[in-house]
Amino acid sequence: MAQTTIEQFATELKMPSGALLEQLAKAGVAGKKAGDKLSETDKTRLLDYLRKSHGGQDHKKTHDSGRSAQEARVRQTRRSRGRPRA
Repeated sequence: MAQTTIEQFATELKMPSGALLEQLAKAGVAGKKAGDKLSETDKTRLLDYLRKSHGGQDHKKTHDSGRSAQEARVRQTRRSRGRPRA
């Protein structure tokens, strides 16, 4: 397993190494410097943190009114076709 340094990984991600170090610290990978090696476990921990912080766990997108995107499409379809008659 090839380990890369934080500087190399930041270059690969096209972001400053300082910003990557901040994200790593927030993800619980503390005590690292720009020249330190980054393991696969560290990368996985960072990815999990970013998914949680950006709402990646909840795949339902919501509108301003709190409805999911699917509910909004159903409602829009009903409006355009009219309400079903009894």
